[in-house]
Amino acid sequence: MAGGRWITNIDSDDYWLPERLQEFAHFIKTRPQVGFLFSNGYLYRYGRIIGMAFDPARPIAEGKVPGHYAVGEEFLPYLTTNLAIPRALYQKYGHYRKDMIILDNELYARMLADGVEVGVIRRPLAVRRIHGGQVTHKWIEEYPEAVEALKAGGAPPEVFAAEKIKLVLEVAKYLWRNIQPRKAREFMEKELGSAAQGHSLYLKTFLPASVLSLAKTLRQGGLMLRHHPLWASEDEQRVYRIINPLIARETAPRS
Repeated sequence: MAGGRWITNIDSDDYWLPERLQEFAHFIKTRPQVGFLFSNGYLYRYGRIIGMAFDPARPIAEGKVPGHYAVGEEFLPYLTTNLAIPRALYQKYGHYRKDMIILDNELYARMLADGVEVGVIRRPLAVRRIHGGQVTHKWIEEYPEAVEALKAGGAPPEVFAAEKIKLVLEVAKYLWRNIQPRKAREFMEKELGSAAQGHSLYLKTFLPASVLSLAKTLRQGGLMLRHHPLWASEDEQRVYRIINPLIARETAPRS
């Protein structure tokens, strides 16, 4: 139904900062050949801004890149809320696959594989909220869709094999860090076979859940202390002033 020349996303639990659209419009005017444009963004968790989607100084490939770059955060650390694509490309490449309920990068992989150029705005222009209710926390369900996206990106066999292993380890790491060591180990065994035992993460899955739970609690406490609003940067303070009233409105009891 969108009628504009560009389509840009915002997830239902995230926020754009006031200058976001202006910054995107300026970039589009200066580099009109770009068709896959994403910005940096702040990450918000435990009532804190805990960092950015990527280090602004990080090297990120722009221009024409391989299609499999759209899968995972290894090459292109984009978030859906920070992404903009011309409407004409949706018309050319079709819609998101309806049988893929979690990921949208299969479509993006097809675009990049066909030569759509990437552009990056390194300034954080949105706020991604991280919490337990998100569909992106369905790691095992997400895995086969990520594999389909790798295929759509046209990765050569040796690249596909290497990237698939990275996906397995990424999913297993998420499970392990969220106190599901047995499920992480079984997933690695299923997808990697005997090769799973050669990864250090596999050995870590034998740690008791109580130890992992304590480590998670300590990690959360460390994040909350290290990123307390009292010593936030000037721009982070500005972001708090923007989003805190909105979050308070969400959580306020309804009369």
